[in-house]
Amino acid sequence: MKRKFLSELERYLAPLSTEERNEILRFYEERFQSGKIYENKSESEIVDELETPKQIAINVLEEYGHDTTNLEKDRQIPQDNSFNWGRLIWVLILDFFIVVALVPALIGIFIGLIAGWGGLIYVIFTPGLHNVAPIINLVFIGIAILGLFLLLWLYDVIISIFIWIIRAHLKIFNHKDPSKILKSMYHLKISTYLKHHSSLKRSKSIITALALLAIFIGGIVGFVRYGGINSAQFNQPLETYETSFDMSDEIAQTENLTINIDIYSSDINFIVSDTEEIVVYVKESEDMPLEIEYNDADNNLNITSEINRTTFLINLFTQIFQENPELTIEIPNDLNLQEISVKSRNSKLNIQDIEVINDLNIDITNGDINLSNITLDNLLTESTNGRITLVDIEISEIIDVSLTNGSINARRLSATNYYFENVNGDINLRDIDTTEKDGETLEVELTNGDINLENVYVKEVTLNNVNGDIEFNNNDLTFIFDDVDANTTNGDEDINVPQY
Repeated sequence: MKRKFLSELERYLAPLSTEERNEILRFYEERFQSGKIYENKSESEIVDELETPKQIAINVLEEYGHDTTNLEKDRQIPQDNSFNWGRLIWVLILDFFIVVALVPALIGIFIGLIAGWGGLIYVIFTPGLHNVAPIINLVFIGIAILGLFLLLWLYDVIISIFIWIIRAHLKIFNHKDPSKILKSMYHLKISTYLKHHSSLKRSKSIITALALLAIFIGGIVGFVRYGGINSAQFNQPLETYETSFDMSDEIAQTENLTINIDIYSSDINFIVSDTEEIVVYVKESEDMPLEIEYNDADNNLNITSEINRTTFLINLFTQIFQENPELTIEIPNDLNLQEISVKSRNSKLNIQDIEVINDLNIDITNGDINLSNITLDNLLTESTNGRITLVDIEISEIIDVSLTNGSINARRLSATNYYFENVNGDINLRDIDTTEKDGETLEVELTNGDINLENVYVKEVTLNNVNGDIEFNNNDLTFIFDDVDANTTNGDEDINVPQY
C-alpha cells in the first residue's frame, strides 16, 4: 500500500524539480513510519486517513504555482472495475461472524461497562449511603478514572472495527474514493482527537499516573490502617439467635403490619406459620450486626444493619469466602401485612405464600430475587446484578421490574399495567393475564438479550430491543390486541399474534 501510494504521488508530482519532489515524498514516507511505530496502524489505515495521491499533488502543485488544469486528464490512474466474486464471499463471511456476532457483543460489553462505571460513580458521590471510608473512596476514584479510559479505548476499538467493515464493503463495490468516507470516521475516534491536541494527550498521561498513585496510596494506607488481613478473618463464625414478638393482640384487632428491612448483606427469607408470633431468625457477622425493633404503636417491624467502617476494606475480601449471613422472618398467617420494603447491597431474597394489602418494594444491588404465590396492589422491584424470578403473583395495579445485569423470568402473573426493563440479559414472560385477559398495558425495554413472550394477553404491548431477538407467540389466537408494537435494532422478530 505504501509503495503504491508513494509511486502514484511521485508520478503526479512530475512537474516539480527533483529536490522539491523528494522533499514531499520524504514527508509522506515519515508519515507512514510514524503511523506504524507510534500509532500502531497498518499501511492501509494510514492511506485511508490521507487524501488521494492525486489530490495531494494538486494541492502541492498549486502551492508551488504550477498549472493543474490538465492533471485530471493526463494523470488518471485506471480503475479496476471488474467485480471480484471471491472478495464478495469473504465479505459475506465477515458480515456473518463480525457484523452479526462480534459487533453486538462488543456493544453489549461497552454498555455493561458503562452501567458498572456509573454505579461506581454513584458510590463515590454517596459514600455515606454505602459506608465507604474516605481512604477507600480514594481507591474508588482512581479505579473510576482508569475505568473511564478503558471505556474510551473500547469505544475506539468499536469505531476501528466499523471502519474496517466499511472499507471491506467499499472495496467490493470498487468505490473510487473511499478515503473521504473513512477519513470522517477516523475523526470520531478519541485517539485521533488526542493526536491533534497534544496538551490533552499529556493531561491524560498525568491523570493516569495520579489515578494509579491514588489506588496505591489508598490501598496501602487502608491495608495498614485497618490491620491487614489474616486467615481468621476469612472464616469468622456467624452468630445465631432468634427474636420473637407476640402478635395476638394485633391479629385480633386486624391491624396492618409494615416490615422495613435495610441491611448490608444477608440471605432473606419470608415464611408463613400458624403461630401468633413474629419470629426473626438471625445468622449474622459481628462486623454487620442487625438491629431488630418492633414499634407496636405504629405496628412497624424495622430490621437494619450498619457495617463497621473500619472493617469495610476487609469485608470486600472476606465476604467472598465466608458463609452468608441469614435472616428469616416467620409471619402468622392471620396477620394482615400493609407493606414490605426490602433494601440491601448484597442479598438473596425469597418471599412466598404472602398476601400484602398495599405495596412490595425491593431494592437489592447484588443478588437474586425470587417471589412466588403473592397477592398485593403494587410491586416495585429493582436490582443491579442478579436474577429476578416471579411466579404466581396477582397484582391489582402495577408491576414494575428493573434490572441491569441478569435475567427476568415471570410466569403466571396478573396485573393492570406491566413494565419490565433490563440492560444485559433475557426477559422471559409466560402465561401473563391468562384468566381475565383484562390487562391494560405491557412495556418491555431491553438493550442486550432476547425478549420471549408466550401466552401474554394484555391489550397494549410495546417491545423494544437493541441487540437481540423478539419472539411473541400465543395459543389463543382469538384474543385481539388494541396494539402490538415490536422493534429490534439488531435481531429478528417472530410474532404470531393478531394485531389490531
